[in-house]
Amino acid sequence: MIGPIATTLQLIYALFLVAVGAYGVFYLHWELAYFYGIDADTLTGRNGATLLNQFRFLKAIELTFGLYCLLFRRDIMAGGLACTLFLSGLGLGFFSRGLSMVLDGRPHGAFVFFMVAEIVIFVVVWLNARHVAANR
Repeated sequence: MIGPIATTLQLIYALFLVAVGAYGVFYLHWELAYFYGIDADTLTGRNGATLLNQFRFLKAIELTFGLYCLLFRRDIMAGGLACTLFLSGLGLGFFSRGLSMVLDGRPHGAFVFFMVAEIVIFVVVWLNARHVAANR
């Protein structure tokens, strides 16, 4: 029973990363304004260019991880190295969100939701990997 749930959650996560990453690379103004309270049109000079450059870069990394999650779904769900890499990326992501909450304060509610969702996906995919390994 864990397999179909893990597969579905992993697919939703992969599609979400691809969508949010691609959107952020090409149209980041809305996200900056809504979540961070930054009007990208007012950013000027080197500091503005640096912030936008770094944000687009991070969105490209998010898109790339999403493509990995999408293209290597079968390998991830089969356990092994692909699953370890997926769980590492997911785990480091929610660890950094949690660390930021401790060091920097509580973020927008959507990011708290994403962190909880990432923890749930991590646990379900990890349990599936254990199940797959036990049945080999």
